[in-house]
Amino acid sequence: MSAIAGINISATLGGLRVDRCPRLTIESERHRPLSLGQMQLPDPDGSLINNISRGMEASITFGYRGQTPATWRGQVHEVTRGMARDQVDVRMQGLAEWPLASTLITETWMDETPEAILRWAAGQCGVSVATLDSPGITIPRVVASSIPLWKLAEQVAHTVQKASGQDMSAWPLWLGADGLHWGDHDEPGDVPVLETGKGLITHNPLQDGGRSWGEVETFLLPGFAHSRRFRIVDSWRSIQAQPRALRVTHEVTPDKARTWIRYGVEHERY
Repeated sequence: MSAIAGINISATLGGLRVDRCPRLTIESERHRPLSLGQMQLPDPDGSLINNISRGMEASITFGYRGQTPATWRGQVHEVTRGMARDQVDVRMQGLAEWPLASTLITETWMDETPEAILRWAAGQCGVSVATLDSPGITIPRVVASSIPLWKLAEQVAHTVQKASGQDMSAWPLWLGADGLHWGDHDEPGDVPVLETGKGLITHNPLQDGGRSWGEVETFLLPGFAHSRRFRIVDSWRSIQAQPRALRVTHEVTPDKARTWIRYGVEHERY
């Protein structure tokens, strides 16, 4: 499907194989429970849009020839006519993380720790646990009234912050490659080095005291996602840093394959 030398991309949508995709994007964000994907597909005769429905599953594999590719699985949540009249936009949500948003929890806990509450709820969702940090307190009472796991995690974090004064802004819940995470820690994985002249295409640095995020553009990093660490070596600005990725966007078009990584301060949310 890819026209770029050295890049392999294959995709299926429902029972259909996608042979052409003028634009593919996959995005993950640290404080968002679901990853997102979007494909722009050619539909010159207008028939394809009628054969794609909400809930249809998609599987997308992408990477460099001769290297282990990354695979992203999603399900369709919106199908619209594209900006070009002969294209269809298919927007998808991450299928692996779907239990965090689809399974509703109804339960009451008395004198329990936040990590124990989330561990129990993860079991109800059929999600394996990797790392659940402990804020070091016991909550007298927690009531979950038909809410998804990601919302329960926000409710618990808000309670902890109000009760103990701890800053919980960097404590999201996410499903990583090794299971469920909650806390102020990183997703395990290699640390890619983005250096001037060696992978760092553009860099808009984080401004001191600003609320906006910094951003780097590099060549496609298959499988890299939010909460991973990466290293910036920007010789033009004399900047060396190893920040946490807060939002990662992969984009592949017929003539370009890029990854954009945003980083910065995780601001207070409660």
